[in-house]
Amino acid sequence: MTNIDAYFEALYRKGCEYNQEKKVREEEKGQIIETYGWDSEEYKAWREREEGIKFPLNGGQQRAFQAWRYTKENNLETFTMNDFIWDKDVADFAEALREAGISEFLYTNQSTAVMDNIHDLDANGFRMTGLATFEKAGWWKDEKETVRALRFEAK
Repeated sequence: MTNIDAYFEALYRKGCEYNQEKKVREEEKGQIIETYGWDSEEYKAWREREEGIKFPLNGGQQRAFQAWRYTKENNLETFTMNDFIWDKDVADFAEALREAGISEFLYTNQSTAVMDNIHDLDANGFRMTGLATFEKAGWWKDEKETVRALRFEAK
């Protein structure tokens, strides 16, 4: 296992732990409602406590995790981001890549907002360095799909 894999598997475990804990809290909610009712002080206290419990991964980490899964599922040699990165998540995405030890990646998104991502990634330490293509499995058995990409490298 690489350090990159270890980083993303740790993120995955964090998300799973949160979901398991959330399931327990939801069961507790059901018991409170059944015992005390929707208008009870116990339920109000439960809701208040829940408001302070947030998912442990920020949007950039979630986007980076999705890219890591895409890369693994498609057996790609280079870390590949195949989706748009929301403006509010670019800095956290770039930070997640740095924390994972990723200094180069491919970006294949073709949305109308690609230009925004290029500039935002540059502002957050990743400069577009060129064009790339790679092949991945297509929709049908034995079919290959050629994917066009932009190459980014840490400044």
